[in-house]
Amino acid sequence: MADSLQMQQSMRTADTLARVGREHRLLDSIINSMTEGVIAADTDGRILLFSAAAKKMFPHHESGTTLTAWRDQHALLTLDGKTLYAPAELPLSRALRGESVDNWEVLMRTPEAGDQVLQVSLRPLHGDAHQLIGGLVVFTDITERKRTEDFSHAQERVLELMASGVPLAQSLEAIVRLIENRAPGSLCAISLLEGRQLRHGAAPSLPDSLNRQVDGLVIGEGAGACGTAAFRRRPVVVEDVATDRLMQDYLAVLRESGVQACWSTPVLSTQGAVLATFAIYHRAPHRPQPEEFEFIETAVHLARIAIERRRAQEALRDSEARFRELAENLEDVFYNRDFVSGRFLYINRAYEVLWRSSRDSLYAQPQSYCDAIHPEDRLLEASAKQGQARGEITKLEYRIVRPDGGTRWIRDHSYPVMNAEGAVERIVGTARDITDRKLADRELARTNRALQMLSRCNAALTRMDDEVELLMQVCRLAVDVGGYRMAWVGYAQDDEARSILPMARAGHDAGYLSSIVLTWDGGQPTGRGPAGQTIRSGEVKVSEDITQSDNQFYWSERALQQGYRSAVFLPLRDTNRTFGLLGLYSPTVEKLAPEEVKLLQELADNLAFGIGNLRSRLERKQAQDEILRLNAELEERVRQRTAQLEAANQELEAFSYSVSHDLRTPLSAIDGFSGLLAKDISAAGLTSARGQHYLSRIRAGIGQMGELINALLSLAQVSKTSLRWDSVNLSALAQEVLNGYQEREPGRSAQLQIAPDVQVQGDARLLRQLLDNLLGNAWKFSAGQPQTRISFGREQGSEGQDVYVVRDNGAGFDMAYSEKLFGAFQRLHTVAEFEGTGIGLATVHRIVTRHGGKVWAESAPGQGATFYFTLAGRAIRQAPNNHPPAARAGADMCR
Repeated sequence: MADSLQMQQSMRTADTLARVGREHRLLDSIINSMTEGVIAADTDGRILLFSAAAKKMFPHHESGTTLTAWRDQHALLTLDGKTLYAPAELPLSRALRGESVDNWEVLMRTPEAGDQVLQVSLRPLHGDAHQLIGGLVVFTDITERKRTEDFSHAQERVLELMASGVPLAQSLEAIVRLIENRAPGSLCAISLLEGRQLRHGAAPSLPDSLNRQVDGLVIGEGAGACGTAAFRRRPVVVEDVATDRLMQDYLAVLRESGVQACWSTPVLSTQGAVLATFAIYHRAPHRPQPEEFEFIETAVHLARIAIERRRAQEALRDSEARFRELAENLEDVFYNRDFVSGRFLYINRAYEVLWRSSRDSLYAQPQSYCDAIHPEDRLLEASAKQGQARGEITKLEYRIVRPDGGTRWIRDHSYPVMNAEGAVERIVGTARDITDRKLADRELARTNRALQMLSRCNAALTRMDDEVELLMQVCRLAVDVGGYRMAWVGYAQDDEARSILPMARAGHDAGYLSSIVLTWDGGQPTGRGPAGQTIRSGEVKVSEDITQSDNQFYWSERALQQGYRSAVFLPLRDTNRTFGLLGLYSPTVEKLAPEEVKLLQELADNLAFGIGNLRSRLERKQAQDEILRLNAELEERVRQRTAQLEAANQELEAFSYSVSHDLRTPLSAIDGFSGLLAKDISAAGLTSARGQHYLSRIRAGIGQMGELINALLSLAQVSKTSLRWDSVNLSALAQEVLNGYQEREPGRSAQLQIAPDVQVQGDARLLRQLLDNLLGNAWKFSAGQPQTRISFGREQGSEGQDVYVVRDNGAGFDMAYSEKLFGAFQRLHTVAEFEGTGIGLATVHRIVTRHGGKVWAESAPGQGATFYFTLAGRAIRQAPNNHPPAARAGADMCR
């Protein structure tokens, strides 16, 4: 029994380890599928986790590298690229001090990859006892995004420069510098078209000799790359000036200037007229790349704006229209506001798209744009105005609430314009919709929180044994880690009301759950909401805004009183049905990303699995307790039965003594006196055949009675004698028994077959008595056959056990009387047919039973008989002496 319990415990432990292993592999798969890099280290500086994305970003990282060695290879600086962070201020160092930071932007400098901009979030790692055990850093390479933003900001500065009224040459040079900075190695030039000639516009990086050659060039086919592009009104690409016929007339000056490639693109006006050409030169043969085409398109677009604006300024009547055309083409809001009065001098139509309010209303009420700013962000806007009063450039991010209730995030970038006295006269700026970026950041943060919830929940599943405490722990994790205002777990009831019974809750409840009716009955209004839908459908239900009627959130007013604005309900499912739900409530309107919903449902699925596992463990424990109780009852019954057997054995011993002394004494007297009587009659000459027959019958009856007494004593001795367990060779015993019968009847023809080396565990003396009875019967009942055939061997039973077999070709018997076969004094043949006492097979049955086996027979009249028997000793050949298998097995079960 103890071995069985130990085996069950080992199996449970193996199952738990296998499940934990699967959960760990699943967690590794999730982490390695993230596009963000993840690095974790313990408090001793050992790197514990280096995700696949991190390895891709740092391909030379080697397993076993310490945190100190890794820091030496990767320097972190501020975004200006000048200030190196001290080791104590590095992300992992701060995480290992217990700090938490989100969306920290740093510059990483490596010899191989140069400078990269990373967006970093860091968290400390705590153990079960809330002690600090390590730190975790999640980072994303935003280098390209920053470059794009910088390029976009540079374009804004160029546009703002144009709007400030600087000379055209300065604007064109700013455009050229913008592209040269974005495409290192390029030499850019803008040539203006006046009539049929190209005139120098801006080419700060080209030699004067080349600029003089282009200045005054008449456009036409074959007039170099720039002249031909202006003539054709489409781009011209010369990858190698030495081999292109368009450049043959200019090879000398190109060689002198060190230029070997030139691409020129015409700058077309909005009406399609050629305004200028934008050219990019390279000092080596070069083919344009897709990114460079984008730079050209940007430069052409900006050059067109600059040139057309200059022309608009030259025509004073059209200057305002031209300026507005520039601004109206921007997707960002562009505004020009009088600082003193706050009146808007101009704002483009992007304002109407973004604010969902007309420009006319803004011109009439200049402060109306502030009314749309979210109340929590109005202090930021007021602070920005204070900075503008000091002549500062301001950058701020705030939210606006549209008339339809929608919320958008705005990045406002403004520049003060000074008057001649140096006072702020106007504010010029742009406002850009950055809602998508903000939502992406929030979505990433929520996904990270959901991932942390999943990880912590899985850890709780492996260590908790109480179902209610597990549910409470998951609810607390949802509030503490997930940031939800309230979380609860409910079980679907199969009562008449189909109610949902709250089992655990955490966060701000304030009696909310106890004050409402929870049901999953679709026929009731209270059961048609998202909670009831979740139970009925087994699917996730999300209420992004519980105030919306399409959510069918029956208790929305009470939920709003508790500060709940959105909710998500996750089904708890087993293999058959949805048995409950996990409800999570947020204080704000939330639009969950698919990845976050997937992680939350995975958390709910893991929780449902854990609940099922806990219940299974509880059922197994109850079953084990019941087994222990039954075992105790069984042991008591065995004790009582043992006492009964001991009493029976004592009675049997007394009976044996009575038979031995009380029956044998008169029997011996009869035998003795009948013998003396026979001698006296013979001596007196009174002998007669009839008298002699009577005396012989008396003597025979005495002998038969003696045999019966001996057989009874033998049967009693079998039940009384203590077994002595040894290794017994049944083959040798069978051979010995049959040899004895052959010696007593040497004239009988006999064919004997004995399987060799049949070894068992048992009492050798009793097993010899068993074989003596079985083989003796076989010898006796086959005496009438021309040739006696007897065999002894071993076969395999239907259940894999060893079965020992004795066969003969004797008289056989009718199986209809087989139930009497092993009873005492039960004979299937008369004494006249075959002598015997009727005790032998009863003795066989008792010996086999004492050895923990069973015995049975198969036969038919005149077709011989086959006797089968099993012994428990077959399965315990290594058992020590003097301990029967049944007793030892019982001891093992109770150990």
